[in-house]
Amino acid sequence: MSAPIRLTRLALASAVALAATQAHASVRLSEAFDGGWFDPAASGRGVVVDFIPNAQRAGGTFFAADFVYDNAGNPFWITLQQDWSEFQNTSTNVPV
Repeated sequence: MSAPIRLTRLALASAVALAATQAHASVRLSEAFDGGWFDPAASGRGVVVDFIPNAQRAGGTFFAADFVYDNAGNPFWITLQQDWSEFQNTSTNVPV
């Protein structure tokens, strides 16, 4: 059997194995997420993140601000603020 055929079969077997299993992942938010990020190659956009822990219970407040500037230099900001309880996550579909 040639190497390309073996590689193709291995890739197919790996894809089937991954598709047949479930993956569970969780993120534990902390102040380690705090900061500002941007891509120098994509000038005029970025995100600022802040997590404020709650002293009375596990969790806290998650805040993020996404910023974009158009070609004329006008700013456009999108902000998100959400109370975050550990192990209690939900999502809501909101049309944009």
